[in-house]
Amino acid sequence: MQGPRRFAARLVTLSLLAGVLGAGAAAAQANAYVALSGVTKVAVLDTATNTVTATIAGTGQRNLSFSRDGAFLYSVSFSGVQVIDLATNTVIANVPTGNIVTAVAQANNGFIYACNNGSGNVSVIDPATYTVVSTLPLVCQTLAATPDGTSIWVSENILVPPFPATMAVIDPATNTFTTFPLGHGTDAPQSIAFTPNGAFAYVADGFDNRVAVIDTATHTEVATVAVGSRPAYVAITADGAAAYVANLTANSVSVIDTATNTVTATVPVGAFPRALAFTRDGASAYVSNFNGNSLSVIDTATKTVTATVPLSPLPWGIAILPNIAPVLTSNNASVAVNEGQTAANTGTVKDANHDTVALTASSGTVVNNGNGTWSWSFAVNDPAQSQTVTITGNDGHGGVSTTTFALVVGDVAPGILSVTNNGPIIAPGSAVITVNAADTTGGNDTLAYSFDCNNDGIFEIGPQAANNAVCTFAAPGTYTVNAKVTDGEGGVTTGSTVVTANAAPPTCSLAVASPNLLSPPNHKFVPIQILGVTSPSGGTVAITVTSIFQDEPVGSGKQGCDGEGDDHGDHAYFPLIFPSDEGGGDGDKRVDGKGVGTATASVRAERSCRGDGRVYHIGFTATNSLGVSCTGAVTVGVPRHKNVPPVDGGALYDSTQAAPHHDHGD
Repeated sequence: MQGPRRFAARLVTLSLLAGVLGAGAAAAQANAYVALSGVTKVAVLDTATNTVTATIAGTGQRNLSFSRDGAFLYSVSFSGVQVIDLATNTVIANVPTGNIVTAVAQANNGFIYACNNGSGNVSVIDPATYTVVSTLPLVCQTLAATPDGTSIWVSENILVPPFPATMAVIDPATNTFTTFPLGHGTDAPQSIAFTPNGAFAYVADGFDNRVAVIDTATHTEVATVAVGSRPAYVAITADGAAAYVANLTANSVSVIDTATNTVTATVPVGAFPRALAFTRDGASAYVSNFNGNSLSVIDTATKTVTATVPLSPLPWGIAILPNIAPVLTSNNASVAVNEGQTAANTGTVKDANHDTVALTASSGTVVNNGNGTWSWSFAVNDPAQSQTVTITGNDGHGGVSTTTFALVVGDVAPGILSVTNNGPIIAPGSAVITVNAADTTGGNDTLAYSFDCNNDGIFEIGPQAANNAVCTFAAPGTYTVNAKVTDGEGGVTTGSTVVTANAAPPTCSLAVASPNLLSPPNHKFVPIQILGVTSPSGGTVAITVTSIFQDEPVGSGKQGCDGEGDDHGDHAYFPLIFPSDEGGGDGDKRVDGKGVGTATASVRAERSCRGDGRVYHIGFTATNSLGVSCTGAVTVGVPRHKNVPPVDGGALYDSTQAAPHHDHGD
């Protein structure tokens, strides 16, 4: 339906204008609006001083009523309805409806209903265009909207004998109506008022001098209350405790206790009281005295007139804006953020009485910006904080309203900072997989860890609280291990690490030289085998000699000592010049070791006759059939004297490097 939406947009614009006008608009909450039927004007009366501050021309012959949001005042004339903008006190629309318009009211869908007494019908006005869009065949005497605006009650003036008293109830959603007879009288009721909860309607029966009480749920009369002559108007206090009845020809106001439906006071007022209204605080009732050209001010606590305000000519309808709860809206029906973020929303807050509205939020913080808007924020850290957020506005005068919106907090998966292992390892063997993860949103999620050791997509370890696990690998190779971290709220993050499992290297530490002791020192080269190297991974082992060192200078043993070769001499020195091959005719005159790069080393069986024996250091690399190597060294000794072990002085000299040539030894 386009009409109500356009109406709502217009209300927003005018309400914002009221906020811009500031103090002038704010004064509306203390104003009484009085229709001066003698001059077709509405007088604006400041109830704080009881002085007229303005008049609005072109309207104001009979009854007045406010729009449901308090932004407009509807006035009736003999031929139509006038719409007054309370922000500017100007007539913004004049809607022709029919003859002798007696009352006007607005339904909760925004449409306005006018009672055309002279035309014998009810006009339906579209608030978007201020035009009549429908006419209902009801012989209307007066009408009123229920407090919630879901129905319009119309008293019918049936002019056919026996002139029954009839009430019609209009459904604004369909503009259809039902009727029911009143259980008394033959005169059409002059005024209808509802208790604040809408449970009962009080109907002023002008010619029977009584007020009928109708149960609105059953449409039955449950009580009648005798009042003064010609009751013309009835109004009920904001707390629903009392109904005030203006008795037209009795020049009085009857006060009915709604709990007992008895008259508890009769207050004399001016001549021909036509209508009345209560101040927002309920402390006073203002009565328009049509023939008295005045207003009577009744103290509702003492039930006495405390002031008479001259006002002419012919005051009829009177309206004082009651307390209207603030209207709150949310700009976003739903706010979606991820945990760790700050959720935000905005909306509007309007108050027809121009009160300062205090705002509270069921979660987070809401701020009234003071310009008709509010702002809300909430730092979230967990998906469990998804909820319906309620913003509540309190005007400080009993008016409370709310608006809601959905807060949807999405889960953020935990962050994996690293997945590591303690490899490379030796196969068969085990690796420790460690995951460094965190709830990166700053929340308090409890993380769980799972591990897929064989990269088959099945996490066979976990979920568990510990962030590490042991994976075992039977054979050499490279293995991808997957890790998964969950936060218990749907968040999942995965990572991986590659474990290198090497084959076990040969064992070089048990290697020995064979032979490991050379005697006699006959200066000849002796082949040395390296034995004792094992391969835990299986297969054959290849030995490669990588170095040969000795603890005596190279060539230092090429001259004999006493008894050289028979091990019988002691420390006497007898030069012995060997043939040109220096030790057996092998042709190598300058080195004591050879075979580097091969599987077998050869070292010369000689030592210096001035030393404590010679020790060779043979370095090697052992490589198994899987290509894994180890390195080691073995020693071979040449004793200075028989049965006296050589003393190792360290790998000082490269046995494979030729010594300088000399003829006389060292």
